Amino acid sequence: MGEGEAPTTVEMGAPSAEVVAEIEAELDDSGANTPSAEADRGAPAGPSEPNVPGERPRWALDPDSDVAIPKSVRKYVEDRDLEDPSGKAMDAFYARLLDVGRGKEGTLARVAHWGDSTIAADGITATIRRRLQHRFGDGGHGFHLGTRAWGSYRHQDMLHRSSDEWRHQSMLGSARRDGRYGLGGNCSEGTTGQSTTFGSAGADSPIGRAIDRFEIYFGRFPGGGDLTWSIGGKQKGRIATKAREADDGFEVIAVEDAAPPVNLTLRVASGTVRLYGVVMETKGPGVVYDSLGMEGARAARFLNADEDHFQAQVARRAPDLIVMQFGGNELVDIDRATPEYRRTLSEAIDFVRSGRPEAACLLVAPVDQGTRGPKGIRSKRGVEDIVGAQREIAFEHGCAFYDTWKMMGGNGSMGRWVNSPARLGWGDLEHLTPNGTKLVGTMIYRALLRGFLGYLDRTRALAAIAPPPQSAAPASQTATTASAPPPSAATPTHAD
Repeated sequence: MGEGEAPTTVEMGAPSAEVVAEIEAELDDSGANTPSAEADRGAPAGPSEPNVPGERPRWALDPDSDVAIPKSVRKYVEDRDLEDPSGKAMDAFYARLLDVGRGKEGTLARVAHWGDSTIAADGITATIRRRLQHRFGDGGHGFHLGTRAWGSYRHQDMLHRSSDEWRHQSMLGSARRDGRYGLGGNCSEGTTGQSTTFGSAGADSPIGRAIDRFEIYFGRFPGGGDLTWSIGGKQKGRIATKAREADDGFEVIAVEDAAPPVNLTLRVASGTVRLYGVVMETKGPGVVYDSLGMEGARAARFLNADEDHFQAQVARRAPDLIVMQFGGNELVDIDRATPEYRRTLSEAIDFVRSGRPEAACLLVAPVDQGTRGPKGIRSKRGVEDIVGAQREIAFEHGCAFYDTWKMMGGNGSMGRWVNSPARLGWGDLEHLTPNGTKLVGTMIYRALLRGFLGYLDRTRALAAIAPPPQSAAPASQTATTASAPPPSAATPTHAD
């Protein structure tokens, strides 16, 4: 079952639909309260220069300026910072974000966020994407699987539909001997006549209405068939996927008429085609946030993929920030952080980062999972131990860490979220409701922003514009802000 889908178990005494709807409006992640969105709902929001000389730009303001925690849910969260003893784990991403904020032409700050069904449903990631894009600019939706491989896979703020006959082969098992599953962990194999369509969001969507280019990720192999593509019936092309040996294929398509809606349709013209996914981006400047969730995934499943192939996929995508969020499904297998768990998580981090070692790295803890007992609902045995192990391993690998579990309130927090007026969790005590995913996404966004503002102050990037804002750090702050020099000018520029 995916995040945001109602389980069969229902908690007694649930709040009324009217109460939930009211709180949902408070948690709305449309970005309607951001300064740039208020000015013009008809165009993608983005960075702007200060209105008054000496003021900091809007993209450099405290997160409370656009995203405050609703009063109705404040008692259920602890506003936590990213934890980073090195003081520099996020610098590569923040440096790119600074370029985007300054309006550097053609600059995109790319984030690749891998996870389980919590991420596959695009609830947490859609919230972060919307908020970042309203502050810094809409860089596009990012990567989407070739077809919908899992029931929980439902990306927001974009269009996707496909025929039903595609065959799905994911890295969750060993379906492919060659280990070639693509960036998102699933290879969609189609035969003659099958199709899949990707497109811009509707006019009522706060983001995703503009697409300037598509990039198709596919596999070349002996016996590969032909794939045709078309955009609105005006642009058309054909891609041959036959090759002497297995290899990766990439096809970039610049949109000639970018007036919305913009839809790309892929159709198998002959033979068999292997499709990994499609990227949707704008010319920038802006942020792109890839939601790379795999239903039922454990971090160790990355090791089912061919290393050279996966490394090439990540290198091609060139994220500035790599995010990994696993642990929920591991709790089905183990009740503590075993030596085997620690080893495979370490290997998985190395495996994913090998394609882009210069990228910033962030591990995000899983959400709480509860169990019922005679004294009420408490966290499952093993949650705290796994979260602690993830923190240690993140620091060992030079990554930052975000403690979702403690942000939710620690032990027994899922029970409190389920019984909250906002109905933040489902009665199965394992999954979040749409309101819950919005809240988690909002809290992660706030932590990212505070880390970015700390980077600006530490590097004095805005010293010539204005002094730092006066805002109190959250009481739960545990981040270490070690001094570090500005990133090297050799940081990649993501040239188009």
